Amino acid sequence: MTSENFDAISSGDRTRALQALRDRLGAELDEAEGTEVASLSRELRAVLLELERLGVRAEVTPLDDLASRVVTSLGQHRSRRQPGSAAS
Repeated sequence: MTSENFDAISSGDRTRALQALRDRLGAELDEAEGTEVASLSRELRAVLLELERLGVRAEVTPLDDLASRVVTSLGQHRSRRQPGSAAS
């Protein structure tokens, strides 16, 4: 864990810790392959939802944009695989 991430987590500031985790997950998602993508996307989505619940509305960064596109793509892929769903 980088010093920046450790500092954010150990600071006691939940928002700062979640933002550091969001950034870390996003960076790892850039390098992920296969099943790692789904797992990291789920975790990232949970962190983003928690930040939203805390009222954190940061500007959209390229990392945020990538995370959003991956989560959307994963959801579309899953809906096509579910029995009884309409094929796209």
